[in-house]
Amino acid sequence: MNDRDPHIPPSKVLPVLRTYFKLHTAEARLIDIAQTSGLDLHLVDLSRIRLRLRRLVPFLISTRLVGPKINTAIFDEVYTDVQRFKVGDPTRSAFPVLFLVVGGDVSQLRQSRNDELRQTSVCVLGQDDLERIVQAKTESQLIEALAAAMRRDLYLNTLHPYQPRHPAVAGAFFGRKTLLDDLTRGEQTASAFILGNRRMGKTSLLLELRRRLEEYNIQSVLLSGLNRNSAELVCKQIAEVIFGPSRSTANMTMAELPERIAKLSESTGKRYAIFFDEIDKLIEDDEPLGWPVLGSLRVIAQNHGDKCRIFMAGFRLARAKLDDLAPKNPLPNFGATRVLVSRLERPERKEMIEKPLRLLLGMDIPPSLFNVIDRATAGMPELIQICCRGVITWFQRAHKLPTEDEFDKWIFDDDDYRSAVRYTFIRNTNAFERLVALLLIEDARHQRVGLEQYQFDPDHVSELLRRHDSTVRPAVALEDVIRNLATASIVEKDERTNALRFSLPSLGRWYNGEGRIQAAVADAAREVDACTSIEPWLAASSNDSNDLLRREWK
Repeated sequence: MNDRDPHIPPSKVLPVLRTYFKLHTAEARLIDIAQTSGLDLHLVDLSRIRLRLRRLVPFLISTRLVGPKINTAIFDEVYTDVQRFKVGDPTRSAFPVLFLVVGGDVSQLRQSRNDELRQTSVCVLGQDDLERIVQAKTESQLIEALAAAMRRDLYLNTLHPYQPRHPAVAGAFFGRKTLLDDLTRGEQTASAFILGNRRMGKTSLLLELRRRLEEYNIQSVLLSGLNRNSAELVCKQIAEVIFGPSRSTANMTMAELPERIAKLSESTGKRYAIFFDEIDKLIEDDEPLGWPVLGSLRVIAQNHGDKCRIFMAGFRLARAKLDDLAPKNPLPNFGATRVLVSRLERPERKEMIEKPLRLLLGMDIPPSLFNVIDRATAGMPELIQICCRGVITWFQRAHKLPTEDEFDKWIFDDDDYRSAVRYTFIRNTNAFERLVALLLIEDARHQRVGLEQYQFDPDHVSELLRRHDSTVRPAVALEDVIRNLATASIVEKDERTNALRFSLPSLGRWYNGEGRIQAAVADAAREVDACTSIEPWLAASSNDSNDLLRREWK
């Protein structure tokens, strides 16, 4: 601590926080609860810290513990008041992590209450932390000072952003920056279709876009095609959010909805956004009825896009219907841009792997470990989450980072990783694409070449198919099959040789074990031979792939 300022009062953190982060005013009820306990409440937007924090994190600045000496009895009273504040939060989870800022040296008190602080997710900033925060000259230095305090006082599992099978938003969302900026501003069109394979982050992109638009006071409603949606139910869900539940909206129809939203926007000056996830299911329900839902949403996008924006995320059926020029199909001329979500680019992967691990573990990830994680994940967000979560688990157990060989062995034996790889393969491919990939895996095995080194070209794929005893060939171009496998991050081009290779060599490891490859090839071939038209190749069937996953688990 410098001689000119031997003691830093807790309130000194506010100017520093305000310099680099946005501060927000809490609701009056929470302010009253805090002030009654001698706590000055400030909500700080920490979404730029690449950890799993809610966007607004409370900083409770004690007005009773401001001096250089901390009275243990008063500290215990203040800490009890902090717990009372958390209970006063109506959701009990809106602020899972909070900071208590005090003025003196609390190292001994912190050490004696370490387990309790971790269990309650309270990070106590004392004089040592205040010194680092006040001396921070850049945003990165401030983030490092806060991260050091959090990894000292909180469980890493509370902080890390790697949550497989859960959408990622705010500080846990990585990549897609240019795309998000364009969609937020409406650079091309006000509305958009977000298209891509499963487990590529479409839902996370949709939710992060919704969060950002709400910062511009755009009121939004989120729906999912995974629910069986009648036009009446969709209309009711939208109307209750935008208009509020009332008798006047109870009997509103989808046909009336576009004009009603436009009039409300004109009278109030408000803008709206409708987010629809998993629209493949919606299409299945909506098309037989004459497109009542998507037809009305098209009217909104085309005629009232300045008042209400439409964002929809979909898989293969959505992509196919966008190109289907059937007379009544509203999708081709919807008036929305198309966005293809694929795997993360290398700079995005580096940010997702290196930044949170650096903050959580307090050390840089060596290039060799980054490379093995990168090879094992092929830029797929969920696989990156699984692998980085594994690094944290390893570090907590061994108090060191795994070597490249240790990590490679661990990841192959991890059930979550293996099931995610198989899920990605089966749910993102139809039977013919699966057959092509499995024949290539089988060929690599016959050649005694590891899938890491195995390479091929379209002519070799044609030769393998010619040799295979399948009686039916679907009427799709082989180039389209390979393109779909590349979109699903199953194969990729080797920039050095210009040949094709597998993006996920671990897929071959599993199929080559215990004779699985022969059974898998036979299964895929039977599905191919059972098809007599082009229709089954438009999309991978959810029901069929679920059945296949269950069979392979056995």
